[in-house]
Amino acid sequence: MSTDQQMYLAVAPRASSSHLNRPACQLVPAFLQKLYEMVNDPSDHDLIRWSDTGDSFFVLDQERFASEVLGRWFKHKNFSSFVRQLNMYGFHKIPHLQQGVLRSVSGTEFWNFKHLHFLRGQPDMLCFIQRKNQAAATSDVATAIAEVPNKDVGTAASAGALTPGQLMDMNSNRS
Repeated sequence: MSTDQQMYLAVAPRASSSHLNRPACQLVPAFLQKLYEMVNDPSDHDLIRWSDTGDSFFVLDQERFASEVLGRWFKHKNFSSFVRQLNMYGFHKIPHLQQGVLRSVSGTEFWNFKHLHFLRGQPDMLCFIQRKNQAAATSDVATAIAEVPNKDVGTAASAGALTPGQLMDMNSNRS
């Protein structure tokens, strides 16, 4: 099953949360559905589990998690690909105050990920997690370039509108 496929999530109507009853909220990407099930699976509690507060989750041993869990849920066992997917959906790794201090018995570092709408016991919130749109990011760069047509290229780059690579490309096209 590809990551672009969608799964339907049955959402029980709530009297106090009528905005959750929208049909669009019933469509949850397969990756998010699988992730939620993975974190809730008690058989994998020693490798992936909710934080005590339920607003983030831990991957406790990335190597064992990749080899023993990922292959059961996805077509790969690549932890980097899993993290890349998390990032595409807006999850963030939570850095610890003393990076490297929080370790499991085996000595491997814990990975802690958080998303505002990924919460223990609230699968209805998954519909609010959207995949980042690559086209929008490309469009933002094009808009930034279009907004500075009459300015000096060096000024535009120093203002953050252009990357050094774009600056070089624009300078190489000058006669």
